[in-house]
Amino acid sequence: MKLHQLNPIPILTTDIPVKKEWLEIADQFKYIRMATGNGNYTEDKYVLNKLPDLRLEIAKIIEQFARDILKINKKIGFKFLNSWINIHGHKDFSYSHYHSNSLFSGVYYLKCEEDQGFLEFNNNKYNNHLSSLFSFEYDELNLINNSLHRFNARTGNLIIFPSSIPHSVSTNNSQEKRYSLAFNAFPFGKFGEPESQINLE
Repeated sequence: MKLHQLNPIPILTTDIPVKKEWLEIADQFKYIRMATGNGNYTEDKYVLNKLPDLRLEIAKIIEQFARDILKINKKIGFKFLNSWINIHGHKDFSYSHYHSNSLFSGVYYLKCEEDQGFLEFNNNKYNNHLSSLFSFEYDELNLINNSLHRFNARTGNLIIFPSSIPHSVSTNNSQEKRYSLAFNAFPFGKFGEPESQINLE
């Protein structure tokens, strides 16, 4: 008996060691409280422009993800759309959401330790692997039947995922602030069959 998993969702995890100056620069930005009242984020939504060496490191990993894993043709490039830093203090969290007008999204943890929350990818339990008509009970949860997948992030972790996936961040239960840098990336170039070709600049 062999199980075939069709069209799995690609999520990449890796590490980039945090440089001291990145945190120093992060503290220099102006922060505003989110409208939802559950965290702060930078007023500047292009923070990677102020962190060129980190921008380059992330761009290299996106390139590896696209070419080595997803096997996307090299004539299609990828560029950053925007980027911002989130600061979550004690009891702050992030509601489930997705990133519109984007292809790849990611989060890089500038500062995140134990008890500071999980990155969670959510799948509506009624939209399960078999049918949206039923909500089954399971004897054991696995990658196929689980509607919630958690990543226990730590300082230096980078996680890249399709922008369309709903995700959230659980509550920061520590007294320390959690710093995370979020970004969106989009394709550019000329690609597609003649009848559906597109040219993105």
